[in-house]
Amino acid sequence: MHQELLTLYLQQRCLVDEQMAKLHRLIAQALKPHQEVVARLAEVPGFGPDSAQQVIAAWFGRFRMRQSLMSSKAPTATPKPGNGALGPWHEPYANSATTSRSRP
Repeated sequence: MHQELLTLYLQQRCLVDEQMAKLHRLIAQALKPHQEVVARLAEVPGFGPDSAQQVIAAWFGRFRMRQSLMSSKAPTATPKPGNGALGPWHEPYANSATTSRSRP
């Protein structure tokens, strides 16, 4: 039984390794236009090509997500001061002209 479990585990591990290698190839192919940036970031101490690719891919992913959110037609609400926008702890002072010295 133990041998069968170990065999299953090793097969799973080989599959994961193959998938990781494929993902690395896909990432390298997708970032080919940004090869100079990847190389420059990989020169930073503690970084290598893999970590540089991950940082750049994450940055581009966030950038694209912001672009898609900004281009959506969804209405946006703008909070008004004194309407809880600054939090309940700020509400008593939202419309007062007191200074910080007179606050309790």
